[in-house]
Amino acid sequence: MSFTRKQRIISLLVLQLISIIVYAQPSGNHNLKFDAIPDRWDRGFPLGNGMIGALV
Repeated sequence: MSFTRKQRIISLLVLQLISIIVYAQPSGNHNLKFDAIPDRWDRGFPLGNGMIGALV
């Protein structure tokens, strides 16, 4: 059985999409939960990648 180039590309894209959907779900033990909001700006939780960020 010979697949055309278009069929191979579509198959790879579908497999990649399925893997992203399956593995991109957050697990329950990594969710951040806080009892109260920080009372000062410097007590927030830093989020970001080094270029763009925020204190939450």
